[in-house]
Amino acid sequence: MEPFKDPKVEEQFNNLVKKFLSKNENFDMSKFIGGMPITLEKTDMPNLMIKGPNGRSKYTVTQKVDGTRYLMYIGPDTGVANVKQRKVCFVDRNMKLNVISNFNLPDVNTPEMLLDGELVFFDINGKPHRELDPVKIRGVSFMIFDILFGPEKISIDSDGKKVIGQSFSMMVPEDNRLRSEPWPYISRYDILAKMIDPNLTQFNNGEPLLPNAFKSVDAFNIELKPIYFLDSLLSATLPLYNAVGSGWLQTQLKQHRKIYYDYIADIKKNANNFRGKLELDGLIFTAADTLYTIGNWNNLLTGQYKWKPPTEQTIDLKIVKITDTTANVQVVKGNTLEIFQDRGRPIVVNVPASVKSGTVHEFSADFKWKNQRTDKTRPNAIRTVLNVMRSFKNPVNVDNIIAFLKPDNEKAYRIILEHSSKAKLFKCIAASENVKLLNQNDISKIEEMIKNVNTTKDIEVEMRLGKINKSGKTFFNPILTRIDFEKILNVIERFGFKKDVSDFIDIYDQGIRTRYIYSYDFGKFIQYESVIKNRLSNVDIEIANVLSFDTRFSLSTETRVMKSNATGDTKRKYRISFTEPKSLFRVDFTAITSVQYFPETRMFKTNDNADEKFQIEIEFISDNINVNELFKFLTHLLSI
Repeated sequence: MEPFKDPKVEEQFNNLVKKFLSKNENFDMSKFIGGMPITLEKTDMPNLMIKGPNGRSKYTVTQKVDGTRYLMYIGPDTGVANVKQRKVCFVDRNMKLNVISNFNLPDVNTPEMLLDGELVFFDINGKPHRELDPVKIRGVSFMIFDILFGPEKISIDSDGKKVIGQSFSMMVPEDNRLRSEPWPYISRYDILAKMIDPNLTQFNNGEPLLPNAFKSVDAFNIELKPIYFLDSLLSATLPLYNAVGSGWLQTQLKQHRKIYYDYIADIKKNANNFRGKLELDGLIFTAADTLYTIGNWNNLLTGQYKWKPPTEQTIDLKIVKITDTTANVQVVKGNTLEIFQDRGRPIVVNVPASVKSGTVHEFSADFKWKNQRTDKTRPNAIRTVLNVMRSFKNPVNVDNIIAFLKPDNEKAYRIILEHSSKAKLFKCIAASENVKLLNQNDISKIEEMIKNVNTTKDIEVEMRLGKINKSGKTFFNPILTRIDFEKILNVIERFGFKKDVSDFIDIYDQGIRTRYIYSYDFGKFIQYESVIKNRLSNVDIEIANVLSFDTRFSLSTETRVMKSNATGDTKRKYRISFTEPKSLFRVDFTAITSVQYFPETRMFKTNDNADEKFQIEIEFISDNINVNELFKFLTHLLSI
């Protein structure tokens, strides 16, 4: 590539970009305006299964070519006679205009456009290259996958003539000088297909607009990658993608390119220059309704994802030399560069001695050096690096898409659960009217317990969160970690339940519990009551695989007695209680600490060395409770 210097073209291009960014005046004009897909992780897989209004899959998939990213700018009219002749140049990641060395692309008679794609260079043997070597290269293909600016329509009029509309922005509209409505991806692709695909005889009749514009240059051509709606993959053979290049999607691209170059052989006399085997390094998933996005393409439910096999997972990092062959690496965080660290320690990488500080290089996800990125001056953002590292350690198998599309067996269900975060599962369960978390036998047992609520003041029905321990003798452990306790507490704080706080001390001795409640009026604990608690029955529900916790339902009686304890096992309990708006139940969050009691002074002293323990209980106030709805409440509460 060589820098392209033409004041008129530069001015036109800068004005166009400013229009795109008119609502973001502080945008750094040196930053690349091309959209950047985010790395597909396992928990993103359910997002790909969203249905569109027509009932079809919303997401499409296309092959990711291992080329060099550029925007192709077909610029202003050069003013020759009555024919629109426009300059052609390529915009790099630094937003600089370039031309292809030793390839004299002609001014073209097309609408003004800004196209997004990758340049792939083919040598005399048909082998693809990412970099341009003027000596070896015999063909250059611009593999288009999107459009930012171009004709609003391509249609056929009543006389059978092709009608090409005025060029408008196909990004999110920014001001009145640009098209007033946004362009979804499928509409942008339709425009591209009508300009490039010779198979669309209604529009092209074998002579598509863009390939025909470069008819005189045998060494350069334009291609459009095919896209597939995900539900169409149900008819595909597995694997969809593999390391040897024989996956269904890889084979489909080969067939597509053969048909394409057979079609345009009359236009491109040296079509064989481009028939080489493309190097692919993954797949791109794009929602049909997504708008073109500057920067990271992580819009809610319309994000664009890239998937690479683990061996192709790479990150771009800036070098900070330590020695001739070792270096720290920098990533972008916010608007600055910082040394990337793992567990608080700067990453140290091995690099060739020829590598210079301040340059950007490509590394594998486990930080092995691959090559220099001469097309980039900025490294990846820290979020991108972390996403790639997670994906590398926990890779996505794209063949599992089929299980999501056709979940008709137990294996498919297990795959779906594997790719779903617990938070997403919780929300689905809580929203579903049909899902039953418990079997009917467990529901009947719990309902029988709850019937006893309100029959007498001495009967208590409560549910605890914890874990069922089956090592040796089975028992229920109601003690939670501080982290879980505080996370759940933070969630319920947002529910709007009535909140109460209490501080009390319980002394246990010979089956009797004496409670002392802290009085803010007197500034000390005063005796409240003594009771004998008798456990009548328990029902343990093993459901930690869904809710992260098991539960125990208990039916107990509490009988008041006159005797009070002054010695025994002494616990201080700080409790925050939340009462459900219909007064169906109360949720108690209790922090428990061992203390000492001094009968002579009736004072208590906290044991500084005592560990704090945490419990969450639900006490039933009413018998008018639907057990399944109660567990759906728990799924909502526990979606942390």
